[in-house]
Amino acid sequence: YNAEYGGRLSAVLNVISREGNKNEFRGKANLSLLSAQTTLEGPFYKGAWVLSGRRTYFDLVLPKVLPNIADNIPPYYFYDIQSHIFSDISAKDRISLSYYSGIDNIIYDTFGLDGRWGNNTVSAHYRRVFNERLVGNFLIANSQFFTRFGLGGSGGLVSDNGIDDRTLSGDFSWFKSSESTFKFGIQQKMLGFEYINKFQDSTQFKIKTSPVELASYVKMKYDHNNLFIIEPGVRINYYNVYPDSLYPDLRLGLKYLLTDDRYINFSVGNYHQFISTFQDDFNPAILDNWIAADESVAPGKSVQVVLGYEEYIRNIYKIQVEGYYKDLKNLLTYEEKRSTTDAEISDESLAEIVTPADGYAYGFELFGQKMTGKLSGWLAYTFSVSRKIMNSIYAKSEQEYYTNWDRTHAFSALGNYQFNKKWEMNWRLALQSGQAFTPILGYYVQKFPESPEEVFRTIPGTRNSSRYEPYSRLDVGVVYHAKIGKTNVDFFFQIINTLNRSNTFRKIYSLGSPFNGIDDDGDWVEEDHDDNGNGRPDPGETNVDESDEGRINEQSIGLFPIIPTFGFAWEF
Repeated sequence: YNAEYGGRLSAVLNVISREGNKNEFRGKANLSLLSAQTTLEGPFYKGAWVLSGRRTYFDLVLPKVLPNIADNIPPYYFYDIQSHIFSDISAKDRISLSYYSGIDNIIYDTFGLDGRWGNNTVSAHYRRVFNERLVGNFLIANSQFFTRFGLGGSGGLVSDNGIDDRTLSGDFSWFKSSESTFKFGIQQKMLGFEYINKFQDSTQFKIKTSPVELASYVKMKYDHNNLFIIEPGVRINYYNVYPDSLYPDLRLGLKYLLTDDRYINFSVGNYHQFISTFQDDFNPAILDNWIAADESVAPGKSVQVVLGYEEYIRNIYKIQVEGYYKDLKNLLTYEEKRSTTDAEISDESLAEIVTPADGYAYGFELFGQKMTGKLSGWLAYTFSVSRKIMNSIYAKSEQEYYTNWDRTHAFSALGNYQFNKKWEMNWRLALQSGQAFTPILGYYVQKFPESPEEVFRTIPGTRNSSRYEPYSRLDVGVVYHAKIGKTNVDFFFQIINTLNRSNTFRKIYSLGSPFNGIDDDGDWVEEDHDDNGNGRPDPGETNVDESDEGRINEQSIGLFPIIPTFGFAWEF
């Protein structure tokens, strides 16, 4: 990405709020077994407004409608609300306000999984057209993001993470000529981080920081006769934790038109990142947790090179081939650096709890799309390698291993076939290599003389030396287009995860007891083993208090099974 954006080593997402209808009131409602969504929009004083809300509720509906399926689905739901309003107060001035609030929630008692995460964002934007060549955009925004996550019950992994982000920015576009455009700006971020992590009833660390980021940039886009486009730029970063240092990012993008419908793209740049996801190779969190670099560690940095070819065939087909390489430095990886008998831990610096690591990634992507006709859709295949190199405090030499997010092969297909003006069919297929993870080789029981409690500790294998089963998911659906009065209504039927793949995304380990009268390993089935007829496992019944319950048990947490759903989408 170009010099206008920064703060991330790999990619950024530019989210632009939808503007409402300036001419008339319109709406759209979508209702199904799984979710409901409504969007309303209409004119406002010299502008427009839009309001959208959605909520999934299969955690409430499926147990009543499809109880056999609901028993195998984690009780997950989310809701969010988004709004945007703008007004062109003059021919040269526009003001707008945006708001977003969303929360996701999942509680899975079977595995002791308890997760909740969300974000609240409000922003104000002002655009000024100074003249026909100079346009300014000014933004003030506040975002409050949080995650609360637990796995394995009260004695398992528990983390609490929050980020308060206050942003001010100003961006200017100068249209110097028909061939060249300059863009420049400045940004300030005032951040607040808090991260608390516990494992097996022991507080691992507590981090609380309030850093400030500053950045300024300038870039140029030069288009020579629509044949050759060059986009150089520079971004200067400042992070108040390192008051004596500036971090320049140099970017260059090139696009060469071989013909009117064939292009070669090339980009290269270096990047810095002062906040980081917390990487734990042994107990990776399902949700990303964020920390800010302090003076004890260096900021993350990377160099990226991308080369691609793009071709359009008769405005019907699109073909794209792209290869990339990334070199990454200072990836912060958690390592347990204290004994379980330590009464206190030091969380005054990140260096006390993390070890810097380097890494690299490379790969290529093949993409083909059919854009028009009765049959439309795309196919994509990606080959990628993502590796980390670290001098662990527990290893005698440098270790190299796959990262948690490595996926060697990934294939996806999305298609739509229109039988006629009334009926159409759609499908989506995703295939991926299994995620790398660190297996557990065994365990030991820890007991202190002054305490009657026994705590089991796991013995991990080599970092990310195993893989989950390959991921596959096929969704299919049909849509019927109808009219009710002057409004359009689409009735749809869809089958999610048609092949009923479990798709493991996490393994957890627990230790039971052969003497507690409980089915610790979860193999007691009411229909087969409930001799007493009370709907719960009791001592003496089959699969209760088995000898193997005194050993560590591995359980897989999978995604949802096959789910049929139907509903309608109504535009009014």
